[in-house]
Amino acid sequence: MSITIKRAVAFETNEISLFELYLECQYGKENTKPTFSTLAGLLQRPSQETEWQKNGYYRSKEYLYTVLTGAAKLDQFIVVPAYLVLNSLKEKAKFDAGQTDPEVWKQVIAAIQDDFDNGVTFYIIDGQNRIYNAIIPFFENNIPLGSAPIVGTNSSGEEVFFQGKFFKELDEEMQEYVKNIPITLVIATEGGVNDFTDALIAKNEGLPWEKWMKTLTKNWMMPYRSQLQEISENPQVRETLNRIAGDPYSYEKNGHELLVSELLIWMDAGFQPSRGVDEHQAYFDGRKIVSKQNIKSLIKYIQEFGKGYENIKKKGGLSNVEFRNYIMLRYALDNPKQFIGENVPNWKINLPVEFVNQYRIINKALSQAHSGFIFSNKGNKDVKTKRPLHYPWACSKYTPVDGIDLLKLRLKLLFDEFKKKQKRLIDTHVVSTKISSDPMPSLEAVYHNNSNTVGDFKKRVRAVEVTSKKYDRGHIVSKHNGGSNEIDNLVAQEKRHNRSTQEKDLTV
Repeated sequence: MSITIKRAVAFETNEISLFELYLECQYGKENTKPTFSTLAGLLQRPSQETEWQKNGYYRSKEYLYTVLTGAAKLDQFIVVPAYLVLNSLKEKAKFDAGQTDPEVWKQVIAAIQDDFDNGVTFYIIDGQNRIYNAIIPFFENNIPLGSAPIVGTNSSGEEVFFQGKFFKELDEEMQEYVKNIPITLVIATEGGVNDFTDALIAKNEGLPWEKWMKTLTKNWMMPYRSQLQEISENPQVRETLNRIAGDPYSYEKNGHELLVSELLIWMDAGFQPSRGVDEHQAYFDGRKIVSKQNIKSLIKYIQEFGKGYENIKKKGGLSNVEFRNYIMLRYALDNPKQFIGENVPNWKINLPVEFVNQYRIINKALSQAHSGFIFSNKGNKDVKTKRPLHYPWACSKYTPVDGIDLLKLRLKLLFDEFKKKQKRLIDTHVVSTKISSDPMPSLEAVYHNNSNTVGDFKKRVRAVEVTSKKYDRGHIVSKHNGGSNEIDNLVAQEKRHNRSTQEKDLTV
């Protein structure tokens, strides 16, 4: 009796010398492009990379010790042929059933095809850190071997000592020994892209994988993954994100990309997604797309925040809510038409660092304001709860409560406080009012929208009285103070009253 198991993946085992592995990963066969590619390390988790590099590359030296002493034979390097990845993606695109935007498949396949055409033979799906944090740095004399004793005997019967030495410090015979150490290479022969990433996750399941980390790994080839990386790997952005508190947003958990994705989705769709995968997956699949402008803007906002908070030290890190609220506030200032009810001023920021610190002070004042809490006594115990509709309450959740969008409520409360400092901010050139390019609606349209007029007193007038001889279109929030030409900011105003109020806001 013979049974054949249908397998999603199949592998074969080969050997490669340590130096040949180094050359293939660093230079390729013709010193042009590595034949073993990593796709910028997208299949390797940052938590592992951090572990390898800390304490002076301690783990790298530890691994090199096992290589020289033979124990590394047990550590396999797993690679997938580029043609197998390419064929798998073409097949996946063909039977996708509309789950992923066809344009995304075109981009992904074109990128892999370009690698393949330029000499990439394999993609490394396991072993990247050993290669890039140990093998390559050692052969390029960036790290020495560790201090643990490694003693050998040369062809003359003399003892030779490897420990603590850079590769260039080894004599020729010792170098040849190291270069020819055999390494186990496991090559995939069957399977698809998802099968390989699932195998990688399963192999490393002993280490904690968050849902988001699995999602990011499974979507390693998607354009949205590259967009997240473009933002999170910006040096100033990374430095700022490193200061954000909270384990879910830590670098080791791919948390930088998670926070960036949450912010991009809010900018695009107006809601903060959960830390699960559903809302994010639509962007990986290309069913929803973030604009290049939003990517550019987000980098700018994060850099602003980082510069403004440069000298602000907080034990445990900066609150992700405080950080997020600033990003939302900045986006609203640049896109006021999306936030009509949130009292967004028509401002241009001239002094970003000062503006960020104005935000920092307002945020803290609102967070600690006595009016934001209800104080009571229960069972001889003082109880402090967040008062509904106030800032601490609005910052306590990110999903709507009783139909109230808490994210927009945060913005309104922040802008209300900023408006109180408006004259001072303008006088000190922190901000200036933007000249509205919006056309003014007609006097008739303004009256139709709000038939209460403003003069020496509020009154409702008959339509027959509404003529340009008697009435102007008055700004409720003056243009000097950032008011727009939006119809809800306009009211029919008696000419004499309009001339007298000039730069003042109106009470309606």
